[in-house]
Amino acid sequence: GLWNWDLPPGTAFYFNPNQMFDFDMHIENATPDSIYSCDFYVNVYTEPATTTNVYMKTAPFINDQIVIPKDNQSHTFTLLAQDSNMTNYWNIWKLTSHTHRYGTGFNMWLRNPDGSKGAQIYDGNYSYEDGYDVGYYRWGPHVTIRTWPDDSLFPVNPWNGIIGEATWKNTAGPDTVWWGFSANDEMEVIFIMYVDGQPILPTGVNTPV
Repeated sequence: GLWNWDLPPGTAFYFNPNQMFDFDMHIENATPDSIYSCDFYVNVYTEPATTTNVYMKTAPFINDQIVIPKDNQSHTFTLLAQDSNMTNYWNIWKLTSHTHRYGTGFNMWLRNPDGSKGAQIYDGNYSYEDGYDVGYYRWGPHVTIRTWPDDSLFPVNPWNGIIGEATWKNTAGPDTVWWGFSANDEMEVIFIMYVDGQPILPTGVNTPV
């Protein structure tokens, strides 16, 4: 299978009764002169809702204002993953990025309270699955996903958030590539999976754990 995820002990996704899912899977067709058929299966292992009250949440952050001209030049756009309405730290389990085929790089940093970049926490050229730098950004279904150990989820203050920078080079597309959902369009997305951490208190009052 493509992925097999066991959530950290004591956590779960919450599904409403009779909830329906709409899956969007990117499939590469290596034979453009013919139809490529495939199967896609998802197995979900469930337990009663009363088993836990610690729920894994997902949050996508999107920059839909990207414009990539066909000029064989690199173009970089910044995306901020931040939410000043949150009341708890994000205890991040997984962090990943998303572009389409013209993406050539995606990096992320913690955002300092003054808006500057802090420590780098994601390098799109690094394979977090295999533990080495592959030397290039793998976009789409091959993108790397950073996962923190079950017993040390990564605390981030969402009031500060994360700074992401993605880079594209339009070498074979139309005159200009815009944001869109098709394979001929582009995207800039940061995804996080997290559980609620400790409450956010005024600066200097608490340290995240």
